[in-house]
Amino acid sequence: MELRISTTCLLALGIDERVFEKDSLLRENALYYGRQFFSTHILCRSTKPRKAEKVGNVVFHSVFARAPLFFPFFAFFAGLRIIRANRGAWMVSSDNPFEIGVVSWMLARYARGKLFLQVHTDVLSPQFWQASWKEYTRFLCAKFVIPRADCIRVVSERIRRSLVESGLRDAKRIEVLPIATDVKRFSGALPSAACNEFLKKYSFRMIAVGRLVDKEKNFSMLLGVMKEFVKISPVAFLAIVGYGPDRNTYDSLVRQNHLENNVIIGSEEEMKAFVCSGGERTVQSPRADDDFLPSFYKSFDACVISSNYEGWNRVAVEAMAAGIPVLMTDVGCAGDVLKDGENGMVVRVNDPSAFLNALIKIYRDPDLRRRLAGEGRKTVESLEFVTRDRYAFQYAEILSHCATYQDTAQK
Repeated sequence: MELRISTTCLLALGIDERVFEKDSLLRENALYYGRQFFSTHILCRSTKPRKAEKVGNVVFHSVFARAPLFFPFFAFFAGLRIIRANRGAWMVSSDNPFEIGVVSWMLARYARGKLFLQVHTDVLSPQFWQASWKEYTRFLCAKFVIPRADCIRVVSERIRRSLVESGLRDAKRIEVLPIATDVKRFSGALPSAACNEFLKKYSFRMIAVGRLVDKEKNFSMLLGVMKEFVKISPVAFLAIVGYGPDRNTYDSLVRQNHLENNVIIGSEEEMKAFVCSGGERTVQSPRADDDFLPSFYKSFDACVISSNYEGWNRVAVEAMAAGIPVLMTDVGCAGDVLKDGENGMVVRVNDPSAFLNALIKIYRDPDLRRRLAGEGRKTVESLEFVTRDRYAFQYAEILSHCATYQDTAQK
């Protein structure tokens, strides 16, 4: 389907450097939606100097900034140069409503164009803006820029409701487009024989997946729950799959709580090395392929999600597709896709007692686990989750709609 808007130029600001990688999905999506406009300029932070690269009518511009703090300032002046050098009607998009969102608003004002925002997390959640001074500053940025956006894409109904109920934005300007999830890749994966062999010595196996950032994922609470849970099930096992700045903190908590025999923390590559070597840590970790995580899920009895806040939480959808029950806090897709007692279990945010009680219930009731797993899998297979191809098309469609939107936002 042809969506091209022949008279509109797009300036898209982002922070994900993978857009410069030749074969990345992010770049493919950028080229797809970029072709819908007269000209498209992708302006992204880079940790090394790069030359501008033109592919058809899409130009990739890098903004060299080793420290993220400086990127918004450099991006503003780079955006000004691009707008001044290319006459026409403009739409400016930002991949978040924070510092880059404010810069995008300034550029849209200068160009007298439209502003398109993406919101990937529940910015109005108290757990978000109370997490740190940085999150509070971003919360203030979001409160300023969201009412001034012409169109907004959010990743979940929870975020849409939050923005509408707060009065920050009316519903007609908000489009919900979840993060693309390849459900079939997880539902059709086969369990790893090596993984099953290693894990068979444990009575109950749990998996958690996410960036090791405690203010968001709250894995410290999960480790506290695990300390109490092993008193009930001494040979329980928890794998936390991810990487991030709080890795050392979590490793210390594992040692302090004497959980070395019950918990392992590491990236997908480290997990693959640990499993493939029969529980022996290796110096060099083999690269984990795309099929590792779907297969890894299959060897566990439950997926546990302890987050303080989320936008969507793709992990819950992946685990449901893989056929294992999910216990999660009331964030992201909880309540909309995963419903407490129907196809999963949901507890209050940052409530270790409630989390532990729900975990014990799942552990002691195999029939409940099977029922929740079966209903969860039915749910994700029956819903029209966005595949990668459909995601690119629908995102381009949302951008095109915004570019032709006639009403004006609060400026």
